[in-house]
Amino acid sequence: MEFYAHWCPSCQHFQPAYEKVAAYLNKEPRTPPEVVVARVDCASESALCNRFHITHYPTVKGGRPSDFDLGAGENLEVWNGERTAEGLLGWLGEKVGRKYDLNVPREHAEEQPSSAPARKAPRHPTQVDLADVTSATLLAFQYMVNSGDLLAGLESRQAFIDFVDMLLLSHPTDSCRAGCALVKGAIHQLWPPTQTTGPSPQIREYQICGMDTHVQDWHSCKGTKPNSRGYTCGLWMLFHTLAVRTEPADRGGALWMTAVRGFVQHFFQCSECAAHFVEMASQEAAAQVTSRRDAALWIWRAHNRVNKRLAEHESTAHDGDPAYPHEQWPPAALCPLCRLPALEEGGEAQWNEDEVYRFLVKFYGGVADGKRTGLGLLGRKQLAGDRRVSHTSVITNAAIFCAVVGGLSGAYRLRRVALMRLRKSPSAL
Repeated sequence: MEFYAHWCPSCQHFQPAYEKVAAYLNKEPRTPPEVVVARVDCASESALCNRFHITHYPTVKGGRPSDFDLGAGENLEVWNGERTAEGLLGWLGEKVGRKYDLNVPREHAEEQPSSAPARKAPRHPTQVDLADVTSATLLAFQYMVNSGDLLAGLESRQAFIDFVDMLLLSHPTDSCRAGCALVKGAIHQLWPPTQTTGPSPQIREYQICGMDTHVQDWHSCKGTKPNSRGYTCGLWMLFHTLAVRTEPADRGGALWMTAVRGFVQHFFQCSECAAHFVEMASQEAAAQVTSRRDAALWIWRAHNRVNKRLAEHESTAHDGDPAYPHEQWPPAALCPLCRLPALEEGGEAQWNEDEVYRFLVKFYGGVADGKRTGLGLLGRKQLAGDRRVSHTSVITNAAIFCAVVGGLSGAYRLRRVALMRLRKSPSAL
């Protein structure tokens, strides 16, 4: 049984191998012992996956049918081999005492070029899609509160609080900030500091962006292949948007880094993707993130590193979305001044990071609640010199977030760095 999430890139990369094994074992006539191959999408069946203690995707478990029927599956064995069809089939053969020979014809391996007209490449959006940012926020909260065993422990509690605080401080919509304030106000009742088993089930009843806000069909993040883009695209949008809006401008980047790193490490269950992100967020460059500008440029660099890695994978696996190839961003068409002249033909892009930051602020920071167009107040202030936005509510929220971080001991190094920097400035206390 494979436990996966439809939005998880690692699961999507593994899917062809798993389906190849399923096709092989499901061929008629079947020979004993019969092996049944199945899949469960944990994004929509979180309660079922929690019964089997699934903490990352993809997870493959094997056993007798009676072991699955028992519910929790204590007798099931987890497969930790190389994610290939041959590796999985070899493991299954060992379990049932058979030697399988994977000799399935490669269907459609060399398809003739289609006579259908090529799909016109989509236009690049000129501003962040607020609807997709909001949908990603709703799904992130939903996946967090339904993540079962991952909610256990004080570190998970702190990571949850840090992320909610970051949304409260920096989310672009009034409705999501208001919903975060309600969760923040009730957190000590829903999840007392001494409760290490996770929050009360009542936390699932909270609507992080209000009762009237729901997950919509993806807009800018809609792919042309089933399950491509979607949530992961929206989550990147959310991270970028929070980075260019983080407060205070001169030192909010450290708090942003702590919150985003904690969310990915504890609640983003695509195992391979989370491992890569946490590795980047554990390097010295991440520890030096202090300001809003630092955060915006760090997540931009990290996103381009991921794009480069995925582009290399898709060039051989051919499993990407052809209409949305992973490329270095922003493209020259969106920001001509962001790229420096190439030293040689086909060389890697060289960047003017001052112009990149200006672009990021305009693209991700120029929208608030979908009511204003153009750059907006926040973007104009940042481009004029990245001066602090001196709203009383922002200062109050920064003080709340400082108090949360100030009460933490023995947590991540990044959180300690953020706390030291906040203590040096009396204006945040």
